[in-house]
Amino acid sequence: RKHHKSINTCLNKKLVCDVLRQKKRAGAVAILDASGCYDRVSHAIAVLTLMSFGIPQKVCKVLFSTLQKAKHHIKTGFGRSEAVYGNEEVPIMGIGQGNGLGPTLWCLISTIIFRM
Repeated sequence: RKHHKSINTCLNKKLVCDVLRQKKRAGAVAILDASGCYDRVSHAIAVLTLMSFGIPQKVCKVLFSTLQKAKHHIKTGFGRSEAVYGNEEVPIMGIGQGNGLGPTLWCLISTIIFRM
């Protein structure tokens, strides 16, 4: 990003580790690249995660069967594509982009990851 330097990230990580050591607390520093994060979510793990938040299994099944059966068009400045992709095989990964549910699902799933 503009006006940001990688040295600031390194110094921040060092500062966090020093504070944890002084306070004699356990901690972890995770530097993650979330590019493509929606495409890399396993449906089986996502269902288990949602169930851990109290969402019934039947709701999870409906949600992911809808995601698996979805067909997609690519919309550009020139219009909607004729080619359709999706539903060739039953996908076992991905929570979809461009819908309101994708960010919410990723937030719940990443919450479990950060609790580890």
